[in-house]
Amino acid sequence: MGVDGPTFFANGISCLAKLKDGNAYPDDGAGEAKTEDLNITIIPKLCDDVYCVFPEIAKIDDFVSITYNNNIETNENMQNAGDDEIYLYMVAKGTSGFALYPYTPVANVTSTPALKMKPVAGKPGEFRLTIVPVDFFGNLIPSNQTITEIRFYAVRVDTSASPTIEAYGFVSCD
Repeated sequence: MGVDGPTFFANGISCLAKLKDGNAYPDDGAGEAKTEDLNITIIPKLCDDVYCVFPEIAKIDDFVSITYNNNIETNENMQNAGDDEIYLYMVAKGTSGFALYPYTPVANVTSTPALKMKPVAGKPGEFRLTIVPVDFFGNLIPSNQTITEIRFYAVRVDTSASPTIEAYGFVSCD
């Protein structure tokens, strides 16, 4: 207890086994009866959803990676996408009521290079876009607004598909 997540995953769990009463083996003289340290490596469960955002908790000035897994896409119009076919429609939500600030209109998404998702090396069918939200949306957000969340969905070149909108909220440390 008292160990943060990164330390837990880096070190794993170490333990040893002893006799129930903690004593040495009877009449052995070899000292305390215990095993060598046993180490259990902990592998965090990786996201297995269509969209995965890393880190799970971030501020608006942190790097945020959005990964889209086309391999488990259920929308037939989006399935089997090629390496150059996936873009990400993105909207920032501001602190004032229902204020939404799209990066570009949906009709322009597939002609906006900044929204093109790159294939993930060694993982065919997966695409990723990494941004710093406060920089990415830059001048699109009025100075009296702060980004509270981003909403997004994948768009495929030359495909009209009804999107499933995802939302990712940010923490504020003010």
